[in-house]
Amino acid sequence: MMLMLLISRAPDNSAPTSELEAPRTRLKVPGAEQFNKPYLSIIQPPLSCHRTSNTPSSFRHDNKLDMASRKIASRASRLIWTTPRCVPSSQQPLAFSSRAYLATCRSTSARAPAIPSTRATFRLIVPATPVRSARTTYSTQSSSEADPKGHEISERGTKIWSFEQINEITKNPGKVILVDTREPAELDKTGHIPGAINIPIGTRPDSFFLREEDFEDSFGFPRPPKDAEVVFYCKAGVRSRAAAALAKEAGWTNVGEYPGSWLDWEEKGGQAQK
Repeated sequence: MMLMLLISRAPDNSAPTSELEAPRTRLKVPGAEQFNKPYLSIIQPPLSCHRTSNTPSSFRHDNKLDMASRKIASRASRLIWTTPRCVPSSQQPLAFSSRAYLATCRSTSARAPAIPSTRATFRLIVPATPVRSARTTYSTQSSSEADPKGHEISERGTKIWSFEQINEITKNPGKVILVDTREPAELDKTGHIPGAINIPIGTRPDSFFLREEDFEDSFGFPRPPKDAEVVFYCKAGVRSRAAAALAKEAGWTNVGEYPGSWLDWEEKGGQAQK
């Protein structure tokens, strides 16, 4: 690509008409016609701004023009690579920009035929039978069929103890071990059923899985024998139910629970021991 440099300046034997008038240089760039600016004009600074007393004006003027020519050539070389040329549309490169890409995707998706979705759809299937209540229910079979001593047997296989039966073992403990599964702070406030030992199931759920030595070191009393009859209670019967299940899982076979627990005992006038 060729550049045409047209430099207009005053002759060497004549000075500019005005000291503030600057020589003008025009650069013609091919392909710039589409911008209605076929020439790139660069105005040099006035010579009076650089005049010194020791250098002839004509010599200074020639040096300024040479420097301007070099600057024009440098700018022109950069302008050649940045100025768009008149290239046929078939030969123009694709513009890889995000905006152009999104516009292409939108236009393509608008023209594309509709394809049925292959995503699986799910429907909520409501069971025909009602869900069983989470509330614990106990067996309604007669006490004579369940246990010779009059205890009902729960669906989990544990004996159900009533207030009267618990009150009886406080007077004649025998081999029955009564276990309070509440936390020690609760026992300090309300007391406990006379003769009961405290094994807090909330903070020590692994109590019945410990070895005998570790159990005694943790609680200060021997672990109940696995063949002993153990009855659990708490405040309202929830923790005692969980403790009975853990004891059966750990190997205790003769396990019972007092569903009414401390609230039933206190309501019916049971004695409290602190």
